[in-house]
Amino acid sequence: MLNPTTASNASSLQPVILAGHLAPVEGLAFSPDGTFLASTGRDRQLIVWEARTGAIHQIRSAGRFAPSFPLDGRLTANLAELGLPAIGESAPEGTEDEPWGPLTVNPRDSSLTFADQSGFYRVDLATGHLLKHIPFAEYPLQGSSDVAISADGRIGVHCRWTGRSILDLWDLRTGERIRSRRVPSAFWIRTRDPVTGMVKRVWGAQGDVQVLALSPDGTRLAVGGIYTLWVCSTRTGRRTHLLLCGGAGPMSLAFSPDGKRLAAGTTNGEVRLWRLPSGQPEWAFPAHSGWVSALAFSSDGKFLASAGHDKAVKMWRLELRHDKVGCLTTACTPFGARAMSYSPDGNLIAVDYEDGCVRVWDAHRGTLERLSAPDDAWHRGPVMNHRLHWGRSASGLLEPTLVPPVTGVDKYGQSTQLLETISSDGKLVARTVGWEGPIELRQADIGALVHVLEDLEEPDGIAAMTFSPDGRTLAAGELGFRVRLWDVATGTVRQVLRTHEDSLSHLCFSPDGRWLAMAGSYGSEAILCNLWENPQPCRRVLGEEERNDPEGTMQFRNIPADQWPQGDLSLVGHADSIRGVAYSPDGCRVATIAADAMLKIWDATTGQLLATCQVLPASDEEPSREWITYTPESYWVGSENAGQFLWWEVDGEAKELLERTQAYHSPERVAQALC
Repeated sequence: MLNPTTASNASSLQPVILAGHLAPVEGLAFSPDGTFLASTGRDRQLIVWEARTGAIHQIRSAGRFAPSFPLDGRLTANLAELGLPAIGESAPEGTEDEPWGPLTVNPRDSSLTFADQSGFYRVDLATGHLLKHIPFAEYPLQGSSDVAISADGRIGVHCRWTGRSILDLWDLRTGERIRSRRVPSAFWIRTRDPVTGMVKRVWGAQGDVQVLALSPDGTRLAVGGIYTLWVCSTRTGRRTHLLLCGGAGPMSLAFSPDGKRLAAGTTNGEVRLWRLPSGQPEWAFPAHSGWVSALAFSSDGKFLASAGHDKAVKMWRLELRHDKVGCLTTACTPFGARAMSYSPDGNLIAVDYEDGCVRVWDAHRGTLERLSAPDDAWHRGPVMNHRLHWGRSASGLLEPTLVPPVTGVDKYGQSTQLLETISSDGKLVARTVGWEGPIELRQADIGALVHVLEDLEEPDGIAAMTFSPDGRTLAAGELGFRVRLWDVATGTVRQVLRTHEDSLSHLCFSPDGRWLAMAGSYGSEAILCNLWENPQPCRRVLGEEERNDPEGTMQFRNIPADQWPQGDLSLVGHADSIRGVAYSPDGCRVATIAADAMLKIWDATTGQLLATCQVLPASDEEPSREWITYTPESYWVGSENAGQFLWWEVDGEAKELLERTQAYHSPERVAQALC
């Protein structure tokens, strides 16, 4: 579990940042199946995002209600979209830009429940008839933060001001007020000093109610004040928890779907989470540059979306841990990886290492299956541009074979390596001599020249080539920060992708041809470029650092908006330059290798790291058969002696913890992550 007081816990959370709103964002909602995230802001736009990729799915005008999915997962932010009359649609003066708490549906009677400035409403969705109206009388609602409705629409809470804040709890089915509770102006909080162990009292100011939230089952009410957050039982009205927000005030609240977590977004841009019913702090991390105005959990509770007055929407994966597992830096593998390939059935991954050995990994369990050590001297060292080819052995077993680079003579009469790639149907071969162009496209059987692919205006050296699965496109990575996509039929450039990496020497299409994985020879980041949603002739491909650094993106502001990427994914995690990238045959996984000797397997849909496979140092001069595979959640499986290489990062320090090493040894969890 994360220690909220440590500064390093923020680095363990890497959010997906969604940029599209032109004004502060104040409403969030996940679809029931977790596929989409909807947001609304003061720009009066409703944006629907694809939760897995972060791409914009839809943009339309929004009403005054926060986004919700009240009926069969159908999104709405306006009563008119449900075909209902505009009941109480007149906003009080000065509050036209504020969202008015989400629309909820009781699945038992298909009644819609919501609140506006005049009261609570229950409406029959089938007929549109008003079932119940609970007016706020002389204490009208001044904003969405003054009201909360349970997920099933049975219970509502309204905060009124009569010289001090008073909470009214309502049964929305009968229209009866269950109870009222006066909000105290301040608390004395008993807390224990973590250094001395002494118990001390801290003054906690409550003041006006800033925000309210009801748990999904309606049994708990969270109330945010100026500097404190307290939780009470809706059944008894008694306070059960008093939570501190680090000197800042909560501006947004959200319960997880199971009601076991409470999240708060504060005025200083932090997001804090607590476990319930214990009230134990779990997470605390900076999220936005302004205050956090909205929070929403996904239906499975694994993701938390946050929105702020910095106009950004971010998605946080909450299943990561602060404690990390890895290899001791003094015992890292002294050689890197050079080439890799998925087996045709996708069950195995072959990796060629600089020690001259080819190791075969199980792609679904993360285990090292076998090792072969060729005798040829050229196999050792940092040999580049060779390939791994899969074939059947005499016994019918799939075996990888190392194919040496093709050599030829350049225009200066010098012997050099040839870059060569063959289309999936075997009919075409693309070849270039050395690092210089042009690219010759020939028929594979008779060698007849089909096209010479060269840009005379911007000629450049070629670092990598690959055909699309349908053979209609040839991708060529160049030395000059770009990838050209050539139309094989016409010999013309179809699209140019300008990147942040030079010498793009690793390219791979997804099996459906909609994505292109790319990596440079000197960078530790791979990018999955979404070609399907970005067909424009020329566009920018940004890395993780450029997307998250506003200062770094200033140089790209003169590029037209239609050249900015939609839905690209960054694979960040290697400690050294990447030396290979490959899609699995089913397109669900992406594997990368690097000079850090690590094989990493990623989810091709989300870009999330699933597992890391690493060769460990040998105890003698023989090829190492020691290995380990571990997940971001620290579960691991490895060879017999792998445990002695493990270290644990606890509060920023590396420690050998035998008990924890044994507790997290879980082949089942590793296999579950990879399947």
